[in-house]
Amino acid sequence: MNALRWVLPLISQRRVAFFGTIASSLLHQLGILALSATSALFLGHALFSASFPDEWRMLATVIAALALAVAVLAWWESYISHDLAYALLAVLRSTAFTELARSSPARTGARSGSDDTASVMGDVETLEWLFAHTIAQMLTSIVVLGAGGTLSALISPQLIGVWAAAAVLLFALPWALSRWGLAQGRKTRSSAVHVHSLFVETIQGIGDLTAAGELPQRLRRVEKADQELARWQLRSGTRASLEGALSETIVAGAGILAILLMGATVRDGRTPPELVAVAMVLAMGTLGPAAQIAGLLKNFGTLIASTNRLHTVFTAPDAAPAPDSPVHDIDPTQAGSLEFVDVSFGYNPDSPVLHSISFRIRPGESVALAGPSGAGKSTIAALALRTWDPDTGQVRIGGAPADRIEDPLLRRAVTAVPQEAHLMRGTVRTNLLLARPDASDAQVEQAADAALLRDPRSGLPEGLDTPVGERGDGLSGGQRARVSFARALLTGADILVLDEAAAHLDPHSEDDLTRALRTHAELTTLVIAHRTRTILACDRVLVLDGGRIVEEGAPRALLADNRSRLSTLLQRGAMEPG
Repeated sequence: MNALRWVLPLISQRRVAFFGTIASSLLHQLGILALSATSALFLGHALFSASFPDEWRMLATVIAALALAVAVLAWWESYISHDLAYALLAVLRSTAFTELARSSPARTGARSGSDDTASVMGDVETLEWLFAHTIAQMLTSIVVLGAGGTLSALISPQLIGVWAAAAVLLFALPWALSRWGLAQGRKTRSSAVHVHSLFVETIQGIGDLTAAGELPQRLRRVEKADQELARWQLRSGTRASLEGALSETIVAGAGILAILLMGATVRDGRTPPELVAVAMVLAMGTLGPAAQIAGLLKNFGTLIASTNRLHTVFTAPDAAPAPDSPVHDIDPTQAGSLEFVDVSFGYNPDSPVLHSISFRIRPGESVALAGPSGAGKSTIAALALRTWDPDTGQVRIGGAPADRIEDPLLRRAVTAVPQEAHLMRGTVRTNLLLARPDASDAQVEQAADAALLRDPRSGLPEGLDTPVGERGDGLSGGQRARVSFARALLTGADILVLDEAAAHLDPHSEDDLTRALRTHAELTTLVIAHRTRTILACDRVLVLDGGRIVEEGAPRALLADNRSRLSTLLQRGAMEPG
């Protein structure tokens, strides 16, 4: 419920539309009640009033006008409520994207990115029911419930007991089953997210799965997850049907009791016969909103589950919070320097990954990080990019604490070339411009030339205008790596972090890029490497093991020493000799 209270203030952004939704819903429901009561009065006069022929034209005109008004109000209510809902969903989707981008590094469970995306977008769409069909309708149903009940009691006070008892039962029913519904809503949504994630991952990896002969097994896994989702959907549907059936039973039982009671009051002369139908319509019409509220509450479990998950995303802590007193400029004499001062860090408090790491890279220096898998190399790269902040110690970029540098300045000071280049649909040129949208053609071409993207050997038939499909489809791994490298150069950052950037390059192409880097002598590079040739191209190497720097020195000297940790890694096969 706390999470639901967090969502409701979003409505204040469109107060006029929200009050319009309440007004349209209230007028629509009151119009239905008035139409039903007038029609019942028409029938009562037709059966029992001798003066009816003098009044039927007026009543018929009122009924026709009310019928037209109810039809128009039904359209207006549907339009304005959905307009409000979709506007708020657009705000939620935009906010959800921002919050996922802000907190995504801190989301370190077993969930994948497609899990997060599917869950958040699915939960946002679920809230359409809350905004379009729940809040205003519940408020107006309560008003109509009170108005109709009061009018029916004025005609026949004995009906108040039947009306009140039925209303209490209708309200109590969904609350009695709410824990059941909440648990089923949570399970159904999580199963749906899991199926979506499996489906997306299977489609994305269908080539690899087919080549490995694992596609049939993967499809069986998808089918099993889909069957699990179907079971939870059936259980939720069964519960909802049970609630609906019980609600209908309560309304029908109340109707039977009201008929018996009205018959008795007519025989006793306490109720005029021509008002019997009006009293019955008012009593039963009043139970309609009560049943509607009960019907809305059937979906409360799913709404609460979705809202709770969104609340978790929107309130997740920053992995790297914005600085309170940001640094707006970096000392030009320190630009390009990168320093770790007694840095310790762990993704979980009980499992530290880095222990008291200290080193300094001078401007223009190239330093390799080597070590076995799990030694902490990629974690150092992430801290250098301020994806995270260290638990203790300090990372300094350009002489300034990284956690005090404002983000735009930080992104101009340090950038990365990842092992897996993330490319967008478009062309090679549009992918380069992601790094610097205002770059001139000359600047784009200079970066592209440094990465040999315009070289005849690049394999790009249309050069920088070569089409790029979703996730880089249409380009080889080496071509994607070159685009990523050129994009990093285009940022103009002083520090370049290469996280296995040459993994998809053949030795010849790697040598080409190494020569290209040497032409940018002003660049400071931190290189995560498993290849001997990559390490040898650096000025210095830091050898990590168990989250600690266990060796440091010139690459050639360490490789020439059979007793060095770097040579031991090569001998154990933890590094590629080429």
